[in-house]
Amino acid sequence: MSANKKYVFIGFAIIIAVALAFGFYKELNRSKQSLVAEVTEKKEIASMIPVWLRPEPDVQKIQSELDTLAEYRAKYYCTTDSPSDVAQCEHYNQRFDQQRAELLDTVHRLQIEKKSPTAVAAATANIRELADNPSLEVKITNILANPYIANGKRVDKYSAPNGMQYLVNAENNQVVEFTFEPAPQQEAPYRMVPQISRAQQRQKAESYLAKHISDFYKVKNGSGFTYTESSKDNRIAAFRWDSNIKLPGGDMVPFIQVVVSPAGDIMSFNDTRSLYE
Repeated sequence: MSANKKYVFIGFAIIIAVALAFGFYKELNRSKQSLVAEVTEKKEIASMIPVWLRPEPDVQKIQSELDTLAEYRAKYYCTTDSPSDVAQCEHYNQRFDQQRAELLDTVHRLQIEKKSPTAVAAATANIRELADNPSLEVKITNILANPYIANGKRVDKYSAPNGMQYLVNAENNQVVEFTFEPAPQQEAPYRMVPQISRAQQRQKAESYLAKHISDFYKVKNGSGFTYTESSKDNRIAAFRWDSNIKLPGGDMVPFIQVVVSPAGDIMSFNDTRSLYE
């Protein structure tokens, strides 16, 4: 073999070796990305399930299929912007989304079904006390993340036939909020007429809070809260006490508030302090 042919051959060999090495590296990198995507998805799936619900057969069945789908999605690079098999990815992605939604629905259903009867009874009693209605019918309809601060606490949502919705601290069964969320053509359970004065509305608000919050006067007369009041169209009035201490993890500070209708009925209530503890 001549020297020139020898060098050409060596050159080709080097090019082929580099190409093979690059291809191997590229495939190895894709495999690594695929594994990371699979692990990430499986962690996300697991995070949707409260620890105490993980042994439930309904939950395990859906989680198992989701984990399998996560493996296939990673295999076909369906979690990247450039899937290798569009048709295959479309099938797995649709099924993954369906099963993910089913898992969330199942977890939600089981959370409500397995709620302690003792806790439900205690929450119901507290709701009736705030509503000044010992026979008010309420039922638990949802379990939500803390809407005020990201600290992992949960709230139970109870609904009444009159359209009132109650948020209850799941740790102590105390009502932290209630408000009116009407169904179509449902009348509000409070009066709008005849209109009373702002001073009378303020008196109604403070009397209600003094009756239902044991330390209300300490909040009102202490230095730890700032008082404000506002109105809508000089009719509906809100009376509010905001904590002077902002805690990490939330945009809002703990507060107490009642909104009073023009006729003096309590339209909504908040005492969010326990959700920050």
